[in-house]
Amino acid sequence: KLVDNILQQKNASEWLYAKAEVNYKDDKQDLSFDMEIQAHQDDYIWLNARAMGLLNVARILIKPDSIRIIDLMNKVYISASYDYLKKFSPSPIGFKQLQNIVWGNAPFDPTATSKIDTTTQKLLLTLLIGNGQQESGYSSNLKTQKTTLLDLQTRRSMSIDHEHFMDFGQNSIPSTRIFNIQSEKKVECRFQLNNIALSFKREPSFVIPKTYKVLVY
Repeated sequence: KLVDNILQQKNASEWLYAKAEVNYKDDKQDLSFDMEIQAHQDDYIWLNARAMGLLNVARILIKPDSIRIIDLMNKVYISASYDYLKKFSPSPIGFKQLQNIVWGNAPFDPTATSKIDTTTQKLLLTLLIGNGQQESGYSSNLKTQKTTLLDLQTRRSMSIDHEHFMDFGQNSIPSTRIFNIQSEKKVECRFQLNNIALSFKREPSFVIPKTYKVLVY
């Protein structure tokens, strides 16, 4: 019953639009850029990254069958299947998981096999997925506050912290998302969302110039 309640409280809407200030840091660099995000439930996720708020540097179109990237700086078009992405993750990350992340949910939905821990002040659910493990913490209204994905073999991990929620009816969208990756190098990526709207804005631009180099994985 608890799992059913969590699934019923998931953030979900036909459309989601937002602008974001993004800060990326690793051991060698610290970058800031702006991003425009538009998503249509079960159809696509579109991202447009700009440097200094003016210069378009990359467009990404995530579809149920692939992830497509236009690298405007290096004039390259990349198309990668989800099978290719499995080389980098012990968990079967696909379109549904990426869509959950965009809406501010845990990547993998809890199931009846989830282990429930209520010994702390927060509700924690642990789910085994392949060679990986997802641990998600939920608030009193069953919204995802923090999720950690762990590779049980290599101990590599990615955590997502949700902060500063904005309410839209049943939906409570986190305007701050902090991604921390622990692997060969440490990476932190912070998204500060603004102008959030659960509505359609415009058709996303994703035109591949004929002169661009094409890479398919």
